Amino acid sequence: MSWIAGRLSVAILCFLVGLTSDWLVRAFSRHGNASFTSIERRGMDPAPVLARSTLEESEAVYKVVLEHNFVQEGVKLLVIEARTTGCPLYEDPKLIKEFSREDKSFLDLVRQGIPDVQTETLRNYLDQNQNSQKFAMRSNLSIRYVLVGDEDLEDLFRKDKFDRGWTGFYAKYPHSSGLIFLSQVGFNADFTQAMLYAGRQCGGLCGSGSYLLLTKHNGNWVLERAMGLWVS
Repeated sequence: MSWIAGRLSVAILCFLVGLTSDWLVRAFSRHGNASFTSIERRGMDPAPVLARSTLEESEAVYKVVLEHNFVQEGVKLLVIEARTTGCPLYEDPKLIKEFSREDKSFLDLVRQGIPDVQTETLRNYLDQNQNSQKFAMRSNLSIRYVLVGDEDLEDLFRKDKFDRGWTGFYAKYPHSSGLIFLSQVGFNADFTQAMLYAGRQCGGLCGSGSYLLLTKHNGNWVLERAMGLWVS
């Protein structure tokens, strides 16, 4: 699909540019609705089975991230991708091998930027993001939000008018901050640490993506660290 192909081309270009800086670059969003069945698990034991459902905790994490990172002055609408996405350039071993300057695993790469992330949190993150899934959040936010799928974006970013796509996007979604994307959330076994991939694209050369680490304090999730993966 033209929208997906266009985003992937931008991702690879951003990655190659990023190799000259201290940040590695991420592949923008996902390869369509592809499943990353070969996600990096080198040197890892099977991930522990979590003691309870992650749905409630995931929704709480999403709410903190959306409110803290994307609710800004002048923004009245959050436009969120309807399916979750990971960061293939860090998580797919084939892409890691092709684009990384060193022979490092997903665990090695993330720990460079987030030294205090727990191994079981990383393992669970990878397990949760083996496949793109429907984004689910029932919590109320301080502003409106809308979920959009590929079918909502295809017409805006057709190959014959890709350069005008963002003009059409903001006409269709006025007072928004661009297109937000989120991964599934990975947790440690006792739900005191969480990690996810989050970012947004707000134009052809406007956007960023990061791994975010959260910890639970007094029953509430708090953002602790952000590992920048790409910026344009």
